[in-house]
Amino acid sequence: MPVDVGGGEEDGGGVMEITSVIHPAECDHDWAHLETRKWTGTGGYNIRFFRVDEFFCRRCLRRREIKREEDSRDTPEWFR
Repeated sequence: MPVDVGGGEEDGGGVMEITSVIHPAECDHDWAHLETRKWTGTGGYNIRFFRVDEFFCRRCLRRREIKREEDSRDTPEWFR
């Protein structure tokens, strides 16, 4: 399946041939951590803690998020 990646005749063309496509259902995922976002909000007597960890698969490039939130007066261990 040819994919145009830009360029022209002067730089040797801009078409790249993809030889295999890995579908997420067939992938043996190799997850790598991309980033962690944390923030707090207020609500009554407690503080609302939010954390989102974002990962991507090194093989098929699928992205995944793990979200946590909790109302607490003390900072949860997972938020530190």
